[in-house]
Amino acid sequence: MAQALIRWHGDGAAPAQTAADTVAPRAAQIAAQPPARGWPHARSLAWLVVISVWLALVGGCASLPANAGRTPSYAATDTGTTLLARSLAPRLAQNPGQSIFYPLGAGPDALTARMALARAAQKTLDLQYYIYDVDTTGSALLGEVIDAADRGVRVRILLDDIHTGKQDKTWAAIDSHPNIEVRIFNPFANRSARWVELLFDFGRLNRRMHNKQMTVDNLVSIMGGRNIGDAYFSAKPDMAFSDLDVMVAGPVVPDAGKVFDEYWNSESAYPVATLTPEGKEAPDELRAFRKQIEAKGDMARASPFVQELLDSGLARGIESGHLPGYMGPARVIADKADKIEESADDPSTHAIPQLVAMMEKAWTELVLVSPYFVPDDKGEAWLAAMVKRGVKVRVLTNSFAATDVSAVHAGYAPTRKRLLKAGVELYELKPTASNALTGSTFSEW
Repeated sequence: MAQALIRWHGDGAAPAQTAADTVAPRAAQIAAQPPARGWPHARSLAWLVVISVWLALVGGCASLPANAGRTPSYAATDTGTTLLARSLAPRLAQNPGQSIFYPLGAGPDALTARMALARAAQKTLDLQYYIYDVDTTGSALLGEVIDAADRGVRVRILLDDIHTGKQDKTWAAIDSHPNIEVRIFNPFANRSARWVELLFDFGRLNRRMHNKQMTVDNLVSIMGGRNIGDAYFSAKPDMAFSDLDVMVAGPVVPDAGKVFDEYWNSESAYPVATLTPEGKEAPDELRAFRKQIEAKGDMARASPFVQELLDSGLARGIESGHLPGYMGPARVIADKADKIEESADDPSTHAIPQLVAMMEKAWTELVLVSPYFVPDDKGEAWLAAMVKRGVKVRVLTNSFAATDVSAVHAGYAPTRKRLLKAGVELYELKPTASNALTGSTFSEW
């Protein structure tokens, strides 16, 4: 799933061992044995067949629980008296129909803004992410989220399930807080043998939620390319993503809230407590584990790196409701939540047609920034047609040395000569990796 905010220019604990976990090492042991002659070799092959069938039964036949007991919830509308609302009102009133934008290009600034916004929350706090790593920066932000819940803020956390492996107990413990609810989007039914289930249900499990937003009091939101984790906030020495978020306030934010609500109330969003054995543990056990998570968050927030961020002018300004930035109109474009249930060839649930319609209004220049730029034949033809009618098209993407997904570059590389021949300008980043997903349209109106 993709989400984009378009600025118009010119206008935990290890899971319990399962049968699959026990049998898989035996399969590897048999596979590693040297081939034998005659019946021993046939017996080994027979063992492999039996084990393969067993794995299929264990991993491929798991089913999701019923998802009928959820309580729908929606973005708050009674936030007009909050500190953020009162602080933002004069500036927004002077610029009707426009929103405030503050780009977050640097990783430390992106973490600062999120933590400061969590501190400023008074009514609601919604987080929707493809990846949430509970490492140093993830724990620091989670500490602020729990503090907000302790103050009485309603917290909703929606996570895609592709990267939540081994975190079930963590999120079940967070969900046990009376003011926090955690849901998992398009989850794996088998929590311990995911790879087996992926083999047997690839069509469903390959369709993921890539939306990334954090919205406070339905008044201020951070959207963009960043997931949550040290690599995204320039806090991991051996890896750094060049990325981009934007912090926004104003009339565009409720539109982001509607996107969150659509995914949150989707039939594909499951309460974490219904999916995992950990979610069914005794409340006292979950509460005790949550205290361990809180302690980890306190330790992360006490680090010099985080303390320096929280003492910055950016943090103090956000906490007091004085957001930096410039004004302009905008709209939120996102895939529909039920896209995963429809055919990939059905564009009615896709964000792309709306993005294309917007980009086709360009008269002068179109700039695309994407780490995963793999145009198909239609995409190549569309870009060439834009150049042919006089639009300067520039694309910035990862080089092979910079990409974190080699298969993506394998899809992109064969298109380069054709695109260059058509007049498209291509620029490739050297390492570090880019994860920014942006589009800019420069037009003469």
